[in-house]
Amino acid sequence: MEKTGSFTKNSLMTIGSQGIIILFGMGSSIIVARALNPEGKGIYTMAVLLPAFLMSFVNGGIGLAALYFTGNRKYEPQVILGNSIIAACTHSLLAIVVGFIIITFFQDQIFPGIAYRYLIVALLIVPFQVILSFLLPMMLGLQEVFSYNIFQVLYSVSIFTMVVFLLIGLDTGVTGAISTELLSGFLFSVVLCMMLIKKTKGISFSINKAYLIDAYRYGAKLYIGGLLFLLSNRINLILINRFLAPATVGVFTIGMGLIEKGWLVADAIGVILFSRIASNGEGNNQENFIAQVFRTTTLLMVFIVIPLYFWGGRLIVLLYSPSFQSAVDPFQILLPGLIASSGWRIIEYALKGRGNPGIAALLMVVSLVANVTLNLILIPIAGLNGAAWATSLSAVVTLLSAIYVFCRISGQMRMQFVMINKNDLILCKQLISSLATNLRSIIIK
Repeated sequence: MEKTGSFTKNSLMTIGSQGIIILFGMGSSIIVARALNPEGKGIYTMAVLLPAFLMSFVNGGIGLAALYFTGNRKYEPQVILGNSIIAACTHSLLAIVVGFIIITFFQDQIFPGIAYRYLIVALLIVPFQVILSFLLPMMLGLQEVFSYNIFQVLYSVSIFTMVVFLLIGLDTGVTGAISTELLSGFLFSVVLCMMLIKKTKGISFSINKAYLIDAYRYGAKLYIGGLLFLLSNRINLILINRFLAPATVGVFTIGMGLIEKGWLVADAIGVILFSRIASNGEGNNQENFIAQVFRTTTLLMVFIVIPLYFWGGRLIVLLYSPSFQSAVDPFQILLPGLIASSGWRIIEYALKGRGNPGIAALLMVVSLVANVTLNLILIPIAGLNGAAWATSLSAVVTLLSAIYVFCRISGQMRMQFVMINKNDLILCKQLISSLATNLRSIIIK
């Protein structure tokens, strides 16, 4: 009971932090959209897609491997930290080389309509994204949930501040929008390294072959799943840009961006679940615990989605300007997919925490195949709405597949796994109360 209470407390803390991050993220998104308009927003989105793909390509699952091995105490944290930094530097160099080749030889095929200079600036973001993704999960492995949340909040505040300064103050356009991530990434990579050195009481840069072998072996399956996840959730932007135009990408990403901010709630719960399972939390009651977290998170997302469906469209026009009116319909179509993908993400984190990242990767193959197939069919027929339907339907297909597979390997009855009970409602009420409290405190301040 104490462990469950600790999980709930950490989840509430993380959800509260994610609520703050969502607000600052929306503020940044609104300023970028208003400053750049649909076409500029689309160009910016496609440019920063390059570092996102490259980071996933070279990720190797090292960040979650560091969390896993920090949590189970198999290796000293100083060894994990030092070897993670060495791996981050090596992987960053590889990413920059690959990125430069893509920009030089395949720009017109992959990024039509996106200027060379924007892609070069975006490429410089990669090393800092790699460092952050490799090192930040260690905070959870060390059970430093508060520090983990504070770091993420300050990072979102930094990006918002940079956006205000560069886009409103200096009117630097697309280059300035990309530079906000570059400058914040550099600053917080340095801060994170200093924080971890202090918390681990030192660092060892001696190459530990045993740790690296274990990390790459564990991370390999996570890597495949992470790469497939990014492809599944970003391939629609490439197809929209190919079939339609950069301006339509800018419109679609307004709704998609809001949906992804909704994912932060599931991720907030999921990363705590992962660290708890990796540390063997809940013991023999683990399966029932995972099921309750799944049901509660899904129920919470239903309560979030209902008001978004009725009032989200008005907020888009009010906040982003009437230029983005055409983003409303795709946004509403994407909302059922938000519920489905949130439930799927909880199962994904549970599988990874149990040491089954390969199964999670196979489920991502299902997601990718469904998403690509549906996008190729529906975008030519229904444009942006078709892309939204493809995204939502593929999320539902993935969730149903995940429930079936997880219940098979855990021995749980599928109806028992999904059926909501009184305890789920109580926990969901606690989570909603926490979100409301945090939002109210932000508004008052």
